Amino acid sequence: MTPVSTTVWLIPAFPLVGALLNIFIGGVIGRRAHWIAVPALAGSFLASCVLFANVVPGEPFTTTLFAWIVAGDFETSVVAYIDPLTAVMLLVVTGVGALIHLYSVGYMHDDPGYARYFAYLNLFVFSMTMLVLAGNFLLLYVFWEAVGLCSYLLIGFWYTRPAAAQAGKKAFIVNRVGDFGFGLGIMWIWSAVGTLDYGGVFKGAAELPPATATGYARQLARLRPPRPQGLLGLFDLRDPGATADPQASEGPSQGAIDSEEGPERPA
Repeated sequence: MTPVSTTVWLIPAFPLVGALLNIFIGGVIGRRAHWIAVPALAGSFLASCVLFANVVPGEPFTTTLFAWIVAGDFETSVVAYIDPLTAVMLLVVTGVGALIHLYSVGYMHDDPGYARYFAYLNLFVFSMTMLVLAGNFLLLYVFWEAVGLCSYLLIGFWYTRPAAAQAGKKAFIVNRVGDFGFGLGIMWIWSAVGTLDYGGVFKGAAELPPATATGYARQLARLRPPRPQGLLGLFDLRDPGATADPQASEGPSQGAIDSEEGPERPA
């Protein structure tokens, strides 16, 4: 694996390690959980900067971590597709994510679930970076769902509040209904071109007979996923006044903390 390829996988690795550490030892470190979570995001952002410097002048490339599923004619790997747009999106996700982590140190400092919150936030950024890096449609789908799971965990963070618990369940269920069509679309792509890798799909689609391609395009358009609320969630959960998903306002936010009632914060 080349140094640039190693840098690619370090970007999601930092927040994943941070999330796992806070999950397993968060109860021990308590209020010091940010000393794991914030440096994890800082490391991910620095790795994204290094990748950006190496990708923008060059050509797009892929890097494979390991073979994932091999079953008959079906084969897929954990592979990243890197181009200038990917590099820019990684800078946005990790850069804004790092600022959110820093801000959270202040407004969540008295919460009993402090370590749990930072574990969820690190896991959210890990899922988003993998979503951006995904080099095939199956990996894209898996981490689209992971972002949805993290949104559910953050929206329902104060789960003893009925409104927060209901908002989390509603957001999760509604998005899963939409994602069912996304999954059908991925299966349709496989049946049409015999691969889920981006490069193979784009090449195969260009070689389909026009009538066949038009028919598939119409069917896939009917199965398109909903707007990317999961991607917007990283930014919108912080400000309920600007949220794309109204349910997100029930999650940890400055508005919820400053409300007259004040949230009930479970441990």
